[in-house]
Amino acid sequence: MDGGVSLLHLSRSLTARLTCVLFSLSALVLLGGFAPSPAVAGARSETWSVSTSYPAVARVLNGIACRSSTTCEAVGSSSGGTGVGLVLGTTNGGTTWKSQRIPNGISAVNSIACPLATACEAVGQSPGHIVVVIGTTNGGTAWKSQRIPNGISSVYGITCRSATICEAVGQSSTAGVVIGTTNGGTTWKRQSVPSGVNSLFGIACASSATCEAVGKRTTGAGAAIGTTNGGVTWKSESIPSGVSSLSGIACASSATCEAVGETIGEGVALGTTNGGRTWKSQSIPPTSALLGGVACASVTYCEAVGVNAAFSNGVALGTTNGGRTWKSQSIPNGFFPLNGIACASASICDAVGYSSTSGVVLRTNTRGTPWTFQRIPTGVANLNGIACVSSATCEAAGDASSGTGALVGTNNGGTTWTTQRIPSGFSSLSFTGIACASAKICEAVGNSSTGNTGVVLGTTNGGTTWKTQGIPFGISVLAGIACASATHCESVGSNSAGAGVALGTTNGGTTWNAQSIPDGIVSLNGIACPSPVTCEAVGYGAPQGGVVLGTTNGGTTWNAQSIPKGVAQLHGVACVVATCEAVGFGPGGGAGIALGTTNRGTTWKTQHIPKGVSSLFGIGCASTKICEAVGQTGAYPNFAAAVLGTTTGGTTWARQSIPIEVAALNGIGCVATGTCWAAGANTAGSGLVLIYH
Repeated sequence: MDGGVSLLHLSRSLTARLTCVLFSLSALVLLGGFAPSPAVAGARSETWSVSTSYPAVARVLNGIACRSSTTCEAVGSSSGGTGVGLVLGTTNGGTTWKSQRIPNGISAVNSIACPLATACEAVGQSPGHIVVVIGTTNGGTAWKSQRIPNGISSVYGITCRSATICEAVGQSSTAGVVIGTTNGGTTWKRQSVPSGVNSLFGIACASSATCEAVGKRTTGAGAAIGTTNGGVTWKSESIPSGVSSLSGIACASSATCEAVGETIGEGVALGTTNGGRTWKSQSIPPTSALLGGVACASVTYCEAVGVNAAFSNGVALGTTNGGRTWKSQSIPNGFFPLNGIACASASICDAVGYSSTSGVVLRTNTRGTPWTFQRIPTGVANLNGIACVSSATCEAAGDASSGTGALVGTNNGGTTWTTQRIPSGFSSLSFTGIACASAKICEAVGNSSTGNTGVVLGTTNGGTTWKTQGIPFGISVLAGIACASATHCESVGSNSAGAGVALGTTNGGTTWNAQSIPDGIVSLNGIACPSPVTCEAVGYGAPQGGVVLGTTNGGTTWNAQSIPKGVAQLHGVACVVATCEAVGFGPGGGAGIALGTTNRGTTWKTQHIPKGVSSLFGIGCASTKICEAVGQTGAYPNFAAAVLGTTTGGTTWARQSIPIEVAALNGIGCVATGTCWAAGANTAGSGLVLIYH
């Protein structure tokens, strides 16, 4: 728990509203096991994902300690009248969790610290609320009870700087308590705590001499105390007014620490950069009612967990600048409080808590916040395509709420998006795709109800002005476009006779020429051109279903490529040199499809994607290994937006967490730096853009 304390043990410090919601361990009733789906190894992880599999008896998890990204210990309690204390261990990054045998008579384990993969100390209580301390020196194979001083009523937090030196905090009937050991728990000694401290909930030690502890004063205010001599003396520290309790603390160095807790009805975060001489309030999002645990992998990167303002779900916050700013992170729904957190590295953290049915472990390996919203202008109803030439410059195309097309652009990485003017003369216009050869030169395609015709617009000044370009007669829809250079572009769609079409330009859109494609193709939906002469186009035909066409001579000839059976339609394709990925769906639209080739389409292979994804519409690749795909889950009318990611060139794909306001994602673009943008619509019926760093 990294010095934190379970929310379940903060009844003395919580507001009356929280007390009505959080119930004591002794009242927990077993509601059944919980076995979430494992994350796919090697795939780009979602924001916070459920780490499996742990025993169904784990009703509540209070704390966690991780010595590496694969080795962790979690502690908590089972259900039943007084409960049974639990210690669970994993050596494979949470793929499996195993119960470890601990001494009898322990009703709950509150916190754990592991200075080594084999050496851990844990604190808890017996059914009679008698404090217990247990230790292991063999990685949890055997746990033994340790003797502690008399007169201690509760121990909430523990930290260890080595296999022999540990500190634990709690309370007696009259005051806060600190106990320490210098011999691995063979003996524990009580240390002198400053007067006025009622309870201590969390502790962190940056060295064997320097420690910080937090809790609550007898006056009802939060408390922080520090030692620079290994607990020989502890001194009270001044914290900002209005803090009613501090429940967790983490110290990345002897000078730099983060503490979390609550004010009246709101979460609070404090920081110090001078070893506790001064503590300053930090701004956090107004979504948390209480923060119970914090962990810091460095002086700049920390994660904090707790419960939201509605007391209906856990919350996770992250900072990458030492607490100057904290940002909310997306976690799966259904996990009421998150009680403890540990970070094994600068990107991998594990958090513990419980759901309505069982204890839960969540994991992030992407610093928590990969996909975030960007604000786009009002009046944009939906965005269907997006193209980015750098991490700063993008263009997106779609529909305006007025019924005309919408084009928006950014040149500052999405900090601001501005609406761009399109030519007049279209009674109704929808843009379906966009491509950019540079920050200035882009092409947008779609269709207009005026004459039921396809439309191509071009800009040579970064969207300041867009001009209509002439295309061959009879084209009703243009669905996709790719530009390998400022002069060479290819576009695909369908004509008024219900057949697929391909167009090409070699002069930047001054003239577009129809190209010959194989018979039997109903529509071409997407295209990618890694060079001016090499392109891949995807769509569907009758009766063959999904089709892929390839050209190696700039569209002079297009040839059908062999793809696996069971593909109904393909909608998106992305290529990096000879490596391409194509996405769509299978027969009946009930299952998404991903195909990959590493030899320019000579062979295409089906790739495994997570269950529940019903369609994939767009794909972008930052490299031959890293790609992102967008689509949907579920069936009509209960569709939901979905994002998949791979870091293995499609060998494995994993679902990624996106903000709940996203209703649909239609297009995606990625640049070589690894940044991706996705375009679609939100639940309020407005266009949106998401960014992934």
